[in-house]
Amino acid sequence: MVYLITFLLLILAALFSGLNLGLMSLGPHELRRKAELGDKRAKKIYKVRKKGNLLLVTLLLGNVGVNAAIALCLDSVMSGVIAGIVSTLLITVVGDFTPSSFFKVCLKPWFKSGMAGTSIYFCIVSDCCSNRARARPNVW
Repeated sequence: MVYLITFLLLILAALFSGLNLGLMSLGPHELRRKAELGDKRAKKIYKVRKKGNLLLVTLLLGNVGVNAAIALCLDSVMSGVIAGIVSTLLITVVGDFTPSSFFKVCLKPWFKSGMAGTSIYFCIVSDCCSNRARARPNVW
């Protein structure tokens, strides 16, 4: 069961890392221009990207929380040092390098990478989730 939870947390870590790279690499001015020209995908992504500080803080806090949870899950199964080394390797390879390469190379049409995560981002930043209350003061 711990390994399944760790696997799901690694997927979340990859998602946060990929969304960070994918959404923060989009320029808000270019998105606004495309949205004004009638591009529906640009309009949806611009809603998220125009609040860049909130987007960045939310994604970073989510990523840090998931990474800490991975280390805690693995610590319950392995000894402390081994769990630290394994979690560091897993987070680095699966949670950082792989999504960065995927969002950068495979999803070159940037709208597709941004569209995949806007729904998830809206869920994280919505008023019913606690991340907004934590992220909001850090945005200033």
